[in-house]
Amino acid sequence: MDTFAFRQPEMMEKLEVFEVDHPATQEFKLHRLAELEWEHPAKLHFISIDFTKESLVTALNNLSSYEPKVKSFFNWLGVINFLSREEAFATLCSITEIVPMGSMIVFDYLDTDAFVPEKMSPYIRELKEFLLKIDEPIIQASIHQH
Repeated sequence: MDTFAFRQPEMMEKLEVFEVDHPATQEFKLHRLAELEWEHPAKLHFISIDFTKESLVTALNNLSSYEPKVKSFFNWLGVINFLSREEAFATLCSITEIVPMGSMIVFDYLDTDAFVPEKMSPYIRELKEFLLKIDEPIIQASIHQH
């Protein structure tokens, strides 16, 4: 789980953080935070969305906490690898349509070399096996190609 908002309290005074993830993952995160009795910062927003079926723009526009005229920080880690290339790019492009200049997004992705058998690290091999077991396979089509 990402802990940016909890590790950077001074930044949370200045930023609106929208953490976007699959509904099941968000439910797990919120449950875990409750178990730990961590209070989340007022400017940290959890957005539950299935990018294969829903639009980030629609989800944000339905939030009373999202203000399109205010600079925002999007934490989108660990998501792109589960989307098709089209879904990932559509979401990234849609963000540019709804945020003001100066807003930020952080995201991660795996390069195609991560899946070349002779170049695959033990970590990626184990990760792929684990994700298949929990029915959350990495979609290699979404991965950046040179």
